[in-house]
Amino acid sequence: MEVLQDAEGEALKYKPGGRLDMSHGFLHHIRRNQIAREHQDWQIRHWRLVLFTDESRFTLST
Repeated sequence: MEVLQDAEGEALKYKPGGRLDMSHGFLHHIRRNQIAREHQDWQIRHWRLVLFTDESRFTLST
């Protein structure tokens, strides 16, 4: 991954032109953080009603 640098050789923290990266991954990251901030004060009784999922599929065999 290429690191953008200014004239003095310092790494830039933003893209030249002031434009933000609005890719799907970046927007998903912003939304996840927003949800986390909105629910950071929830108690266990609230979280018990939430179904946590991920993209992994697996089967438990006996």
